[in-house]
Amino acid sequence: MFAARWRSRVDEVLAFPLDQRRPITTVDLRLAYRVLGVVLQAKASNLLQKVYPDVQERVPGAPRSLSLTIFAAR
Repeated sequence: MFAARWRSRVDEVLAFPLDQRRPITTVDLRLAYRVLGVVLQAKASNLLQKVYPDVQERVPGAPRSLSLTIFAAR
């Protein structure tokens, strides 16, 4: 299994109308593999470590995060 996510640009935030807006592109990746009755799932968010402000709240965007999940397959 392969999954990807894309977030679009916010044109204007009513609380901060004078803030400049520019496109932000982040890459998330999720892979899953079934083996021996279990599913291994790896996920990377903000894979390229893009530094950006969360324009709706004026806080830094989420840094890169990695996770590995193992669960029983049915």
